[in-house]
Amino acid sequence: MVTDNKFDFYNITEIADKKYRILDKALKHIIVQRMFTIYQLAHFLIKELEKNLEKYKSKLLVITGDFFLSDPQITKQDKDWLYPQMIQSIKKVVANSIILVFSPTTLSNLVNY
Repeated sequence: MVTDNKFDFYNITEIADKKYRILDKALKHIIVQRMFTIYQLAHFLIKELEKNLEKYKSKLLVITGDFFLSDPQITKQDKDWLYPQMIQSIKKVVANSIILVFSPTTLSNLVNY
């Protein structure tokens, strides 16, 4: 899941193809979602994450960027309503997946859910 539009999907496919010779197998299990707003991210996590991970048998969720932590578009009321739902959706899939969040922002200083 790309929230900063900097994820290099092509690098992953090149490694899967040239180094491991598993491009077809890797592509069957990779989902690339580009999110440009906090609301798109929330919708994907709350409504689509679990079924997409099951559909593609993906075991790794990578979230890059940090706009979702400090997005000025979202009101405090929406944060208080959406963030717990987003975190709950991620918690549902943690038992069967690895979750990586790459962010230059320190999480402990921004949210306390």
